[in-house]
Amino acid sequence: MSDIARIFAPLLVWLALFSAIYGLHGLGCGLDWPAIDVGGWSLQRIVLVSGWASAMVLQALVLGALVTARRGLSPLVRQVSLVLGATGMAAVIWTLFPVAVASTCS
Repeated sequence: MSDIARIFAPLLVWLALFSAIYGLHGLGCGLDWPAIDVGGWSLQRIVLVSGWASAMVLQALVLGALVTARRGLSPLVRQVSLVLGATGMAAVIWTLFPVAVASTCS
């Protein structure tokens, strides 16, 4: 992987996940998923919490790939990519949690 792609991959993955979860939120609100009850939870909540959990797993896989790849990396590129990988993981948890657990359709 090129150094630039390695450095920006975690944040680009976060950006795609952020867009996907907010897209699911809008789709669910438009299709009235909060009104559909599935086992005590609304369909909207199930989809958003599942999407958030999947996003955390995917971002953790990206971070894991950054940690295990060691061949041919300069120390600076390795350190910066690990910091941005951890930042991407924190961003997935912090920015998508409110969407996954709060009631926002009105």
